Amino acid sequence: MPKVWWPKAPEPGTTPIHLCVPIWDYDDRYLGQAIVPHVIAGPYHLVRKPDFLEEHQIKVILCIRDPSEQRFLRAVDLPNIEFKFLDVPADVRKTNIIPYFVEATKIIHDLVNTEQNVL
Repeated sequence: MPKVWWPKAPEPGTTPIHLCVPIWDYDDRYLGQAIVPHVIAGPYHLVRKPDFLEEHQIKVILCIRDPSEQRFLRAVDLPNIEFKFLDVPADVRKTNIIPYFVEATKIIHDLVNTEQNVL
């Protein structure tokens, strides 16, 4: 689990989202990072770590990938875990990626509302 720094008392005007600040260092890039309740961001290789998936009760893995990565980044046979893929072209200079944000947000929102953990 990430280390968390808790302030003594919030400064006036501090929003609730800023009350706990995760302390992140470069080595944490290989770990899953809880960013909001039920949403963990992390690298794809975590799908091959059953202890991590079980510890964090991951129910859905949402993978955002370039279409050319389909043969490398694909569903793994894991019990009780669903895979969802969004194929987003990597060349953002030529592609409007805003619709993909809308789709990803809807998927995540639906999962959070049902209290399912998503990686």
